[in-house]
Amino acid sequence: MGQLVSIPAETHPCHRGPLGPQGAGRPHPWPKYQSLYHKALLRPRHDSGTAYSCSQATINETINPSYNLNRTNAVSLRDAAREVVEHNDENRSPAPDSLEAQAIERLDRLFHLPSRALLGPDLLYKTFRDFDAVFYNGRLFGQVEVRWWAGNGTQDTFGYARRIRPRKAEIVLNAETIFGDLTRTGLPPDPYLQMFRAIVHEMAHALEFVRTSDAAAASECNHPGGHQQDCDVFCNGQCGHGPYFRTILHSIHRRSKRLGWFRVISRIRDYKQRHFRSREWENETALG
Repeated sequence: MGQLVSIPAETHPCHRGPLGPQGAGRPHPWPKYQSLYHKALLRPRHDSGTAYSCSQATINETINPSYNLNRTNAVSLRDAAREVVEHNDENRSPAPDSLEAQAIERLDRLFHLPSRALLGPDLLYKTFRDFDAVFYNGRLFGQVEVRWWAGNGTQDTFGYARRIRPRKAEIVLNAETIFGDLTRTGLPPDPYLQMFRAIVHEMAHALEFVRTSDAAAASECNHPGGHQQDCDVFCNGQCGHGPYFRTILHSIHRRSKRLGWFRVISRIRDYKQRHFRSREWENETALG
């Protein structure tokens, strides 16, 4: 199997994931996870690696999307967030035998395995479509390119998302950090937990790029320049973690907990302080 070659674009300065802007020193693959680090850089196959029900066509579409799936009219960030909240509402049930229901069954088996000994980093590719169906109503598959990056010894981010062309995006996860020594960060030294947290987090950013137009996103920017923590738009190469983003991730976090899977948000207090609830959608003063 050949290696997947990926050269990352410049990452957004504020987009450092759970490690925070200062990180925890120079990341490097932990000896304990060296084999996982190297496996992450191999081209995935449906019939090898982790035993997860997924076709090769689905893996190929995740790595090299055709960009002709799931095309819908662009909406505002506000409406994109509303869609995710409604999709993940506890009172909504997936249709029987739907892609979403099947994805829940596959992921449920994965997260309730008695051992992780047979898991591998190819789960990034094999679970992407299922996470999309369960949490994002299938908005991202076919419009977002997903890949591992080997790292360069300097980036302490878990990953990043960026717009690569109108309404198309890529998500890159940093194998060097995810399979590195996280013991000094206070985070669980669990590469699979960090991988799943990172991909779901970056999918929320990718949703902005895929679901909104450049003009719509620019109109949402609520400050003239510089860095604003509560701005949802990646403007001036920064921001992107405002109330819409936090609302999206908070609703996904709650659903993941209801399903008994994993905590999507590591520091829930920050998200509770900044998200707004679905009953406040029509109250514009709650969105300021």
